[in-house]
Amino acid sequence: MRKGIRVVRGPDWNYDNHDGGEGGVGTVVEVPGDPGFTLPGKFVMVRWDVGEKHLYRIGEGDAYDLFIFNNATAGVSHILPCDGCSDNLVEGLRWKCTRCGDYNLCSTCYMSDKHDLTHEFLRFDSRRSEGFPIPSRSSSQDQRVKSRGIFTGAKVCRGANWMWDNQFGMFTLSTTCISEKERLILNHPIAHPCNCATDFYCQMRYL
Repeated sequence: MRKGIRVVRGPDWNYDNHDGGEGGVGTVVEVPGDPGFTLPGKFVMVRWDVGEKHLYRIGEGDAYDLFIFNNATAGVSHILPCDGCSDNLVEGLRWKCTRCGDYNLCSTCYMSDKHDLTHEFLRFDSRRSEGFPIPSRSSSQDQRVKSRGIFTGAKVCRGANWMWDNQFGMFTLSTTCISEKERLILNHPIAHPCNCATDFYCQMRYL
């Protein structure tokens, strides 16, 4: 597994809500071989979009804590167009229909239910990987989970590696979102765009 790959909780997940809850997305930030990464075995370090950072198993003891959500962020692409949106290159995971010859989808189109939902697909993690058989999407509609994290339109706040002083106001990290009562005690500005009184993902306190 490469650094930069986006992941979600996998089949052997047993870590409560490190990821902010089911559907939470994170990024692999450390892998075996990195300087300072001395833990033996098959582990990677993940920084979740909600701020948590922890180690997870990727085959250690035959356990897999993570699923790949998107590997385009690690530079993976395929020399094939997406037949759903006509992009010149499929970036990240490639989804190939098993019934329709050379019909390929990018992850965005596959997850957006492009093409026949009753058709099975093969998932290709890289150009050289073998296709992994995936059941039809129609057979798993009741198992779908909405992804949550830093996407277009998301409200964000400064993270653990922030280096830009008070560029966007006097705020600092906290472990949990403050309640309405805490907001009043701390004189948190009502107009602050994160809407801390209700926004689960906000992790800032007003100084």
